[in-house]
Amino acid sequence: MVTYTCGHSTSQPSAFDRRIFPIFIWEPEQGPVFYGFPRTREAGDPKVGIHSGGEECTPSTIDRVINARDEMAIRSAIRSRIPALNGEVSHAATCMYTMTPDGHFIIDAHPEYPQVSLAPGFSGHGFKFSSVVGEILSDLAMTRETSSDIALFSGSRFRLQ
Repeated sequence: MVTYTCGHSTSQPSAFDRRIFPIFIWEPEQGPVFYGFPRTREAGDPKVGIHSGGEECTPSTIDRVINARDEMAIRSAIRSRIPALNGEVSHAATCMYTMTPDGHFIIDAHPEYPQVSLAPGFSGHGFKFSSVVGEILSDLAMTRETSSDIALFSGSRFRLQ
């Protein structure tokens, strides 16, 4: 999966300080998810990203070229909603991360080696769940069961190879 992010310079930099400007996520009915972060340093710029997803790649095959289509999609999304943020792009990057096809994590025992616990698919937002996932993995490692309902995260929902 790939996401495209860019910093945008603005004529109103203080309006995008972290104490004023919130982190945002916008998921339109049609199309990709957009998100943004305030500037975190005095000399920094706010960040806007497009979570395009669906593009399978490896570290060797990821396309690191910034796609004009993605920049245009970001500009289209912020043009009417946050026009002061629609300035020059100060930096841009593509990011690669892992994600399951349904967007949910896997938290399960390995299908062939029950003494091995699995917890993949957390990129982008898994850090928020690290404490509870750590407890679950600890339970699975110690007793091979957990009191947490992890049915939604079963690896059996995919044909693991």
